[in-house]
Amino acid sequence: FKSREDVEDCIKFFHSIGILLWYHTENQLKDWVILNPKWAVDAVYKIIDYKKNSNKGIILSEDFDLVWKAKIYEDKHTILKDMLEVFKIAFPKKNNKSNYIMPTRLHSMEIKDIWKDDLDNYLRIEYHYEFMPKGLVNQISAELSRFILDDNEVWNNGVNFYDNGTSSQVFEDFYKRRITVKAKGDDARGLMMIIMNSVKDITDGYKGVVPRIIIPCTCQKCLSKKDSTTFSYEMLLDKIMENKDAKVFCNISEESFRVESLLYNIGLPNPEKKLKDDIEKKDSKIEMKTIKLFLASSSELAEERKSFREFISIENDRLHKKGIYFQIIQWEYFLDEMSTTRLQDEYNKMLKECDIA
Repeated sequence: FKSREDVEDCIKFFHSIGILLWYHTENQLKDWVILNPKWAVDAVYKIIDYKKNSNKGIILSEDFDLVWKAKIYEDKHTILKDMLEVFKIAFPKKNNKSNYIMPTRLHSMEIKDIWKDDLDNYLRIEYHYEFMPKGLVNQISAELSRFILDDNEVWNNGVNFYDNGTSSQVFEDFYKRRITVKAKGDDARGLMMIIMNSVKDITDGYKGVVPRIIIPCTCQKCLSKKDSTTFSYEMLLDKIMENKDAKVFCNISEESFRVESLLYNIGLPNPEKKLKDDIEKKDSKIEMKTIKLFLASSSELAEERKSFREFISIENDRLHKKGIYFQIIQWEYFLDEMSTTRLQDEYNKMLKECDIA
């Protein structure tokens, strides 16, 4: 390798195909390269399965010591706990950082704890899924655990967040395949935006999972009704893209609302600005980094070389968007070239020019 960057590119590639693990974008894990992925996966599932038959959802410090007592986990408890946090499986308790909360093992939220629509005025938004991965709200709880004031404010299907006089509740109805977010207080919109960004980041991690965003009407009559008028985010986007001053009407109060104001109050982005940003991003030129990969093996592995080359071709389709291209230099192709020296000299010359062999 010619530079540290070349080494990192190689490790990223091996991570992408599952040979090793390197979460270079995660501050807690970026200094670790795990050569045996099974070691990490087994350790995480050991702690999950250890509490499988318990509804308490609390992992005590001594639980970690007991489950990870094997020599292969010696002096590695810190990184394994970091993995639990990064993967949004568990997070430290507020009053005792050595103990952890695993939301998926907690009790369900009782009916009395669910915020009633007719008791107060909230900002509200709903996510409707055709397919909803189980435990989305648990990942939201883990990612935004800094806003959880008390251990009793988190359940396996819901969580309450608090921030400077503003509160919010996220409730997951798995059977109806929907997540409801409500917020109230001085900065309800700000806290709502934080939660919505978290939902988006987590949902984007599931290929093909795209929720329908439903926005309830904000008129006084709808705020006090359980079955209020609702608008789909897609419909509002269509309207405002056709006319920046577009309006929608409430079926109950017959009031009209500017679409732009309705989106802003909930915390959704300005679609005109988003469209402009997308165009600018698409038009911007990405500097392409070419990585030369020398591919050679014995003749018995010809089929494996062919499969590997096909795999790299598929990866190139994905990586070129990030400005990375793998150029394969395959030894068979030298046989068809004329050389004024020994063929081995040509191999040696090309090997020196390649980044990976």
